[in-house]
Amino acid sequence: MSNALRLLMQPVGDLAEPMRLTLPVDTTVNRLRSALAGREPVSVLLVDQGEPVAVFPAEWTRFLQYLPPDMPVRAASLPARCVAETLPLETVLREESPGQAAYVTVDDAGKPAGILTPDRLFRALRNGAMALSALVDALAETTSDAVTVVDASGRVLLWNRAAEAIYRIPKREIIGQPIASFFPAGAIKVLELLERRVPVRRLYHVPRPDRHVVIDAAPVEHDGELLGAVAFEEDISDLVRLRDELSTAQSHLRSLQEAITHTRNDDPFAAIRGRSPLVKRVVAMARKVAATDVTVLITGESGVAKSSSPRPCIAPAGGPRDPLWPSTARPSR
Repeated sequence: MSNALRLLMQPVGDLAEPMRLTLPVDTTVNRLRSALAGREPVSVLLVDQGEPVAVFPAEWTRFLQYLPPDMPVRAASLPARCVAETLPLETVLREESPGQAAYVTVDDAGKPAGILTPDRLFRALRNGAMALSALVDALAETTSDAVTVVDASGRVLLWNRAAEAIYRIPKREIIGQPIASFFPAGAIKVLELLERRVPVRRLYHVPRPDRHVVIDAAPVEHDGELLGAVAFEEDISDLVRLRDELSTAQSHLRSLQEAITHTRNDDPFAAIRGRSPLVKRVVAMARKVAATDVTVLITGESGVAKSSSPRPCIAPAGGPRDPLWPSTARPSR
């Protein structure tokens, strides 16, 4: 599988069938039958004065019995196209036209070393594509993000389990269908990518009223041609709900704090810090006195704040400006 995944980077010589049989360019079908008798089918290289001219693929040997014995094999063969065996397959495919000829790989000395027929190349590409598809599927199912891949027309090619869980749309229903059929207009960023061809990174989006996601997405292009787009969506709906709940709780807390502060400002006894039973009895007594319009005499030793401690009793009474006197003071007559 590792070879299949790096298929395009492999030297073309690694994919070629080793050279086993070389015959003159004027070889007939009958002579080829004799040369192949008793051996497994192999591709045959036809040469003219040592130069590769044509290739009769191994896959075609089963049709020899239907060809005229005197027919030149070259007439039923593919043209030979020589390529250096060290070239990467990707380079060969870009420069040549696969399927119209058979590749003959040559070594550093220019000597034919192997044959890569269209059928052999097709099998290698098919295996590489299947291995790559398996890798993409594994990657898509490994991540916890929703993964979506669409083609250039917006039809869904890949939809992983995370996407099923987030949007509650089964894979069997959406694969091969236009993604626009499942979401409101303007709610699908991957379709915007097909139009703008501009990648997005960490984009906050709300595809549905109950879903909040962060998107990473990009168009898929090859040689300037738009093939489709891919998007990874991280579901942050729970985080958004927690944020909203926290904001509501903080607002409620501020309201409570304001109410407590307002209550303390209205209570003249709130400034008294003592909480001992004796202080509580004194405060309770002072509250009763504050509700009446009487003169109060407070006694006690010097320095115990007789002058300041009764002030909370003045405001609630609504009586004289200063109806309380410490024991060391005397009201004027």
